[in-house]
Amino acid sequence: MSLTNWTENLKRNCERIDRNRGPGQVIVVSGTETDRLYWRDRFNVSGAEMFRENGSTRVLSIHEADPKGNFLGTLNAWQHLRAESARDWVGKHPDDVVFTSMVFGKGTRLSPFTQTLGNCKPRFPTPYKFRAKEIYLSIGELSTRYSNLLIGHLADGGFPGMVVKWGDEIVLPGSRWHLSAASFREVDAFRFVWFTEPTLELAREKDWILVNADNNSMRFQLARQNITSLLQRARTKSRSQNARLGVNLGSLGISYDFLDTASEVFSREVQKAVNKIDWDPYVWLALACENEQEWRDEIEYESRTGAAGLADLLANHPDFFAKITRVKQGVEQKNKRPFTVKALDFGEVFWTDFGQHLALRQNLDLLLEQSDPGKLIRELFALPQERDARGNTVVNSTVHPQARVYNSLIVDSTIETEQSEIDRGIVVASRHHTASMPHGGISLFCTARDLAFHGPNAVAFNSIIPALSLPEGGRHSTIVTPDGVYQLYCSEAITNYKGENYSGKILDNEISFAEANRRIEGVDQATLDRLRGQEQAAALKMF
Repeated sequence: MSLTNWTENLKRNCERIDRNRGPGQVIVVSGTETDRLYWRDRFNVSGAEMFRENGSTRVLSIHEADPKGNFLGTLNAWQHLRAESARDWVGKHPDDVVFTSMVFGKGTRLSPFTQTLGNCKPRFPTPYKFRAKEIYLSIGELSTRYSNLLIGHLADGGFPGMVVKWGDEIVLPGSRWHLSAASFREVDAFRFVWFTEPTLELAREKDWILVNADNNSMRFQLARQNITSLLQRARTKSRSQNARLGVNLGSLGISYDFLDTASEVFSREVQKAVNKIDWDPYVWLALACENEQEWRDEIEYESRTGAAGLADLLANHPDFFAKITRVKQGVEQKNKRPFTVKALDFGEVFWTDFGQHLALRQNLDLLLEQSDPGKLIRELFALPQERDARGNTVVNSTVHPQARVYNSLIVDSTIETEQSEIDRGIVVASRHHTASMPHGGISLFCTARDLAFHGPNAVAFNSIIPALSLPEGGRHSTIVTPDGVYQLYCSEAITNYKGENYSGKILDNEISFAEANRRIEGVDQATLDRLRGQEQAAALKMF
């Protein structure tokens, strides 16, 4: 059933683009002026593939001069949009759902890959090729492309607000959403929820939302914690036998009335360089508290359990709860009804995250699977399902006919010699004279004459090198900067990117990941492309 629903939802999502029913206004929020220009230019090229086929969607690309956190960042984006577009609105607010994509993240945990991308994780390219422009779309672009069903569902239900989404993930619902009895005109906010049984890992890694199943309203938000305390807290806070507990999917819908009121109440914090405020978990927690005593109980609970997040927030923003309460009361007075937060059930969600090495490799490995998720991810990346007699899918590629290639995916690539051996490998937009990948592995956008993976789970990305040899779980990228070219190695076994693992020269690298970050910082995409092109041309002469 999941594949059927996923496939139908994917079809409905793409139909909205084809019929020019995507959002009319999009805001892209990034962290630097270089990124602002990159996303502005990028969406001018790919927007017709993302939102509306006729290219009529207006894209406003902005950057935060100082880090605000995604709550204050949302208010900042709203103020920018009002300044740019208010004169074009018939009423006080847009007559459609505005989409805001937050494309932050230097990708520390994906070093050294993201240093090749101008230190911007959402720029990571996928195998999806926008053939009208001959470019590979990034995870940030596909995150927006596959949000059209969600945005359209809220818009069709009359939701007067904005969808805010994090730009480094693809989230496709397994629910079949219908609007026969739904009306979202009197909803102030939406939480996007995956209702599933808590596991040890999910309880530890995800925030949770407690929902009143009678009316799908949010009752409370519970921070990530061990499963025993999570279930106990859920029972304490439910106040009903008919409560549901679900995983918070992070992104959100928020009404224009809330944005107006919050922009006034938090005007000083938005305008000045202050400590950040994020939506999760404390904005939602404050909105869920029915009175100040319940808020104080949460402060005391965190103190008792040794958590420090709420104490840190209050140290920087001691009047935080009072201000959130003012916002909630202001919206209630404006609408003459209680503040309403609804949960939108995503069903069995398909969730693709490229944020760190293990997740990247596992999600790309799905491309070789015959499972439901495997079939779906090939659809998401516009890749064929068919395989040849050797179990391969070969797309627009040249592979030596005597090369021993089995059960693999080869896209837009060249593998020249009969000595090449690949089994369960993925090669995308790469050039290799000889490729030895008998245990599998992934080569993405590489120019390496001789490639050798000596164990499973190795990944090379943007590598430009005469010969590359990686052990099991190895990683490699070539960092091309205005002042030099650096070959940097890493490993899937490294999961902590703090301290010496980031600032030190690990694995005999010539420079640290932090230094590579610094040498790329602020370099525009055109310069990066030109420098990489020069290195690739030189490497190809050695083939």
